[in-house]
Amino acid sequence: MTPEGTRRWLFQSDCSSPADYAWTWISSDLRFQGEQAAVDEIRRWLTHYQDIGVHRISGGFMVIQKCEPGGEWTRTESHAAENIDSNAGPDVLRVLRNETWLAGSPDLLGTRFTVPHGIRAEARMSLGSTGWDLEAIRLTCPTRLSYDGQIDENILRLLAISRSGGTLADMVREIRSKPDFAAIADLPDRISALVHELASHGMLIPKV
Repeated sequence: MTPEGTRRWLFQSDCSSPADYAWTWISSDLRFQGEQAAVDEIRRWLTHYQDIGVHRISGGFMVIQKCEPGGEWTRTESHAAENIDSNAGPDVLRVLRNETWLAGSPDLLGTRFTVPHGIRAEARMSLGSTGWDLEAIRLTCPTRLSYDGQIDENILRLLAISRSGGTLADMVREIRSKPDFAAIADLPDRISALVHELASHGMLIPKV
């Protein structure tokens, strides 16, 4: 349960078994350099974890933001601290604003968005027998926050339409104009879900 008056963005950086976690600390402690002393100490740790029902131990960090009562939310994801640039403050604030906006269930298809400066699409390709094959595309911002979901030409086109001032409804009409996609009944819902995901990672900024 989120404490009243706070928004929390929780990051899990690692996850260990009780034995691995205990050994991380015991192995570097000069008091337990002897084999028997180390065995006795790790048994003490594992007995304690068993007694309190701990099966896995996670490490991480969190971003906390004050808010008015009623505006609370909690978000969790996996991300290593070393993969976030020390200058990521503006990007973190953008995500916090977007997450708060999304919590209000806005009309995504009717909203105009902008795209943050510095967003890049990084492609990973492999050389096959007939030429280069595209393996994956990753969206990143300058401070190394990233969106690692499935990226295709439609997502790249959506970002381009948003940057040029178009709406997501324009994107739906454009896709529907292609014969292969014309019959997809839930296309607006699919686009809305995609936009929600991109906005939650700060890759789209609502004009509100």
